[in-house]
Amino acid sequence: MGEYDHAAGSGPFVRAPRARRRAAARIVAAVALILLAAALAPGAVVCPNCATENSDAANFCRSCGAALKAELVCANCGQRNLPGNEFCGGCGARLQGTETGTQPLLRPTEKVMPAPECNPGAVVWRTPSPPEAPQAGDVWVCAKDGKEMVFVPVGEFVMGRQAPEPQGGSPTRRMERDDSPPRQVDVDAFWIDRTEVTNAEYKRFLDATGHRPPTGRAWTGRDHSPGLGQHPVAGVSWEDAVAYANWVGKRLPTEAEWEKAARGTDGRKHPWGNEPVNADGVWRCNVWGTADGFEWTAPVGSLPSGASPYGCLDMAGNVREWCGDWYAETYYQLGPSRGPQGPASGRERVVRGGACWYEDYVGLSWTCSDRHYMSPGLSGSGTGFRCVLSANAGGRERGTADSKAPIRLEGIVVGSPAMAVLRRGDRNHYVQVGDRFEGYRVVEIRGDSVVLATESGERLVLRVGR
Repeated sequence: MGEYDHAAGSGPFVRAPRARRRAAARIVAAVALILLAAALAPGAVVCPNCATENSDAANFCRSCGAALKAELVCANCGQRNLPGNEFCGGCGARLQGTETGTQPLLRPTEKVMPAPECNPGAVVWRTPSPPEAPQAGDVWVCAKDGKEMVFVPVGEFVMGRQAPEPQGGSPTRRMERDDSPPRQVDVDAFWIDRTEVTNAEYKRFLDATGHRPPTGRAWTGRDHSPGLGQHPVAGVSWEDAVAYANWVGKRLPTEAEWEKAARGTDGRKHPWGNEPVNADGVWRCNVWGTADGFEWTAPVGSLPSGASPYGCLDMAGNVREWCGDWYAETYYQLGPSRGPQGPASGRERVVRGGACWYEDYVGLSWTCSDRHYMSPGLSGSGTGFRCVLSANAGGRERGTADSKAPIRLEGIVVGSPAMAVLRRGDRNHYVQVGDRFEGYRVVEIRGDSVVLATESGERLVLRVGR
């Protein structure tokens, strides 16, 4: 053996430690590369609560609903806001860190799955605000709550059905004939939640606002049962549903919007078509009993074969859903054909869609036209909801061909933002504060009136029914 030179640091006694250090350095570098690749790969966001992998674009865990990104605290009022929000839901101030925003995509590449019947090439948009020129059935991931919303275009559809005459002279309950006669109804374009609001989504609303919890069987106090986060929330009143919609900057659908989203334009009986609910042994909606594989509710979107023409899921079965309208038994006979908003007043609000809690005792519960009603303060055990956004939100111009006709205020749609229903000629238009309509800008919406103003400062105050 040669001499060991301490000064030079060479010799057989130091070559082995150096080799080990080099090998260890290579291992550390390899591990670092693996970790970096995992961090950059799609679907690499791991939920800190349940360890489920999520898309890197997700704000909340798809399994348990836990927040994957830090909530934004408003510097002005202190309210906690959902990740992705640009403005505070409490005071409207711009949230810090959102000044530049996210650049919208030129065109998405992700396809909607399952593809909607109306547009097999429908795509998913992940932009800060709704896209300017969507196609029927396109999906937009709402930046405010991370929920997928389906685009339903402007146009007419068949609303209602031809109810048969009572048999044997027996009296007919009003819910068996209140969706008759069928008629052509025209509605403006809108976005609607692809699925019902879930327990996990509603839990975030409770935690942020302190609102009262649901009375449904899935809830104990302010928490839902484990494993039910992706089931639809049930046991909420109309007032609860409106409060949630306000919180996420949406509103409840009108009865006409709900029915169009469910049935499309071909007058079909069910969202999926005219076939029975279990044709060919394939269940298309969650129903009474366990034959469909679920004892009570099912996780939203579990039965994609029951999708509507636009791709909405669970519009039959699972839970019934609140609409914004007051209920009237004769409304289908007397209501307008352009953008119907329901009666001006009433005692009960409209509920649509058949819940899995109830047997189909008259063969109507899973049809697109079936109507129900409840007092707005009651929280039915099988009643939930989904939300909508008008497609003209964001200040785009609204107009009509008959520019000589007077502008009338037909009604106010409760929500956040509130919507005014303006009519000129024979068509209704939904507007909110900031929108432009026939040379005016909407500057204020009150309980029963709306204020419009021109660029020169001329003001026009419209009141409902005048």
